[in-house]
Amino acid sequence: MRILAACAVLVLSSAMAVRAEDAPKEEKLDTPEKCMEAYKAAALKADAKGVWRCLSAATRKALSERAAEELKEILASDEAKEEAAKEMGVEVEALAKMTAEEFIVAKIGATMKEQKEEIEKTKFTILKKEDERAIAEVDEGKDHNEKLVLVKKDGEWGIDMEETQKLGHDHEDEGEEEGEGSK
Repeated sequence: MRILAACAVLVLSSAMAVRAEDAPKEEKLDTPEKCMEAYKAAALKADAKGVWRCLSAATRKALSERAAEELKEILASDEAKEEAAKEMGVEVEALAKMTAEEFIVAKIGATMKEQKEEIEKTKFTILKKEDERAIAEVDEGKDHNEKLVLVKKDGEWGIDMEETQKLGHDHEDEGEEEGEGSK
C-alpha cells in the first residue's frame, strides 16, 4: 500500500512538474533591457499581448482610450466595420464584440505581422538609466535612429509613448537652439 501511495505521489508530482514546464513563463520586466528583449521577441512572433505587456500602464490606458473612440466610429458604419475587420484579419462579428483593449491589441498584432522583416533588423540599446526612467536607442538600420523612453512602475519597466514624445520635443528644441533645426 505504501508503495502504491508513493508511486501515486511520484506520478502526480511528475505530471505537475511537466505542466509547469509546459506553461510559458512570463519573465518579470525588472530591467529596461529585459523589457526591450521581451518587446522584440513578442513583436517577432506577432504576439500582440506580449507587446502590450511591454508598454507602460499609462501608454496602455491612453491607447485604450483612443481605441475606444476609433472603435465607436468604426462600429457606426458597416463599410468601416468590414474594412477594419479585413485589415485586422478578424470576422466582422468578432470586431463588433471587442473591447477597446482587445481592438488595439488586435491592431498591434496585425501591424507586427506586416513589419516582421524590419523588426528582425532592429537593435535596441539602453543609452541612459536613472532610477525610474531609461532611454533606449532603436536602430532600424536606417540613417536616423529613434529613441524610446521606458518608465518603471511597481517594479516593472514599460515603454512609455507620452514620455517618448516629450523626449522628441526636447531634442527638437535643442537642435533648433544649436542652429541645426529639425530634419
